[in-house]
Amino acid sequence: MELALVLLFLGMMFVVAEIFFPSFGMLSVLAASCLITSIVLAFGQSQTAGFVLLGIVIVSVPALVIGAFRVLPRTGIGRRLILAGPDPSSEGPVPTAMVLQAFAGKTGVTVSTLRPSGIANIEGRRVDVVADGESIPVDCPVKVVLVEGNRVVVERITENS
Repeated sequence: MELALVLLFLGMMFVVAEIFFPSFGMLSVLAASCLITSIVLAFGQSQTAGFVLLGIVIVSVPALVIGAFRVLPRTGIGRRLILAGPDPSSEGPVPTAMVLQAFAGKTGVTVSTLRPSGIANIEGRRVDVVADGESIPVDCPVKVVLVEGNRVVVERITENS
C-alpha cells in the first residue's frame, strides 16, 4: 500500500508540474501512469482501498489543476507565459459603438479612397467608414448618414446638397 501512496503523490506532483512547466504532454503521461498504477496497486490490496484511492484521484486532480491555474499568473513563469489584458481605463484603438454614435450627422474628409470602405477624418479622428454607393476619392467632403454598431456609413457631399 505504501508504493500505491507514493505513486499517488508522485502522480499529483507530475500534474502540477505539467501546468508550470509545459512538456508537450510528457509530464501528463507520467502523471497518468503513476495515478493509474497507484489505483491498480490499491485494488490489488483490497477493493475498499482501491475505491478510496480512486475517489481521492477523482476529487484531488481537478482541485490541483484549478488551484495551480489560479497560482500560475502570480509566479515568474506565469507572468512570462500569460499576456496582460487590455487596460480597461483606456479607450482602445477600435472605438466602441457608443463612441461611433456621436459621429451621426457629422461631416469630415476622406483620408483614403473609399471603395466602398476606407478611412475618413471626422472631427479630428480617423474612423473606418463605408461609402454609401459609389467610390469616393481622397480629400472629398463626406457626411455620416448612418451608424449601425461598428459600421459608419458616409456619403459624398456635393455642392448642391
